[in-house]
Amino acid sequence: MVKLTKRAQALLGLGAFGGGLAYYYYCYLNNQCPVNKIPTAREKPKSCQFQNAPPVETLEKCGSPEPVESDKQSSEHARVPQNHFYGFGNPRHNVILVRRGEFNFRGKDPKTRVLTKIGQKQAKLTAARLGDLPAPWQELVASTSVRVKETAEIIAKETNLAIKYSDLISEADRHIPEQKERMEKAYQHYLRAPPEDQKEQTFSILVCHSNVIRYFVCRALGCPIENLLHMGLYHGCITWISIKPNGDKIVWTVGEISHIPSKYLTYVNEY
Repeated sequence: MVKLTKRAQALLGLGAFGGGLAYYYYCYLNNQCPVNKIPTAREKPKSCQFQNAPPVETLEKCGSPEPVESDKQSSEHARVPQNHFYGFGNPRHNVILVRRGEFNFRGKDPKTRVLTKIGQKQAKLTAARLGDLPAPWQELVASTSVRVKETAEIIAKETNLAIKYSDLISEADRHIPEQKERMEKAYQHYLRAPPEDQKEQTFSILVCHSNVIRYFVCRALGCPIENLLHMGLYHGCITWISIKPNGDKIVWTVGEISHIPSKYLTYVNEY
């Protein structure tokens, strides 16, 4: 027979509602409350079960570690030449999209909308990151905005590339038909498929604006352009898209900021 405490007896005096409280109070004292019971690996909760789910044994096997490669395999990886950056198969054209650094967005005169000190630091960190990559850079293209020009000039020093300026990748608003058409033209031009007889990887750097980069990513993924609203890009971030000879696109990274310390991370909802 279960012995009830005085508190439990008092709760029973409240009727059915009190009886329920007394039951859960008793469970709590004896550590038997259902909500406190954590199912084991083999006691899959009904609410979490999926139809045709594999047995626990199968899941455990899937998590087994991969065999460690031999020293011979490691040495072969170490000898991969730079023109096959990251061990790509067929030669591809790679486009690195860089968002310019933080700038004085409160400036009314375009000449005063220049990089801040933090923006200059972001550009230097991004330039160093690109300079460390064993990529055979072919070209460096920048929009004609002052803040982008400054960012590109810092990158040019690190990559030893001459800057080509283009209005195609200048700031744009997808709601304005002329500007959306310009972004599409830029996408078709800079993310075009490489020649089928191309023998090596090619790399281009485009320094531009958030809207242009997000537009390119949505187009490369084949998703609606409106999805760019769900994307945020920090200043100085790197986005990497590669194009196969058949025109297929691969998005490797979007908004990479691993090269920028947290104290230099900034984001403003401006182009």
